[in-house]
Amino acid sequence: VGALEFDSSGRVIAYQRVANGTSNNCSGGKTPWNSWISCEEIERGRVYQVDPKGIKLKSLTDMGALGFYESFAYDVYTDPETPRFFVTRDAHHGVITRF
Repeated sequence: VGALEFDSSGRVIAYQRVANGTSNNCSGGKTPWNSWISCEEIERGRVYQVDPKGIKLKSLTDMGALGFYESFAYDVYTDPETPRFFVTRDAHHGVITRF
């Protein structure tokens, strides 16, 4: 998983790898506390939280044997003290998991 940095005109000015050892990362998104979620789209796929600045080590959330994660979203509006996160499985009738 890599992070790009842009200048005010939209030009890429920096790139760095922020997570190694992941496979077929597909979906992801920014968290309310400015980390990045990256989801693997493989059997027994995993969900990682990474620091886009590359300062903190990645952390792993084991979602079990669902794998093939396609989409990531969160809800901080219903209860700002307890954000809810959602991932979906990349399948025609794929499940949605909340954590």
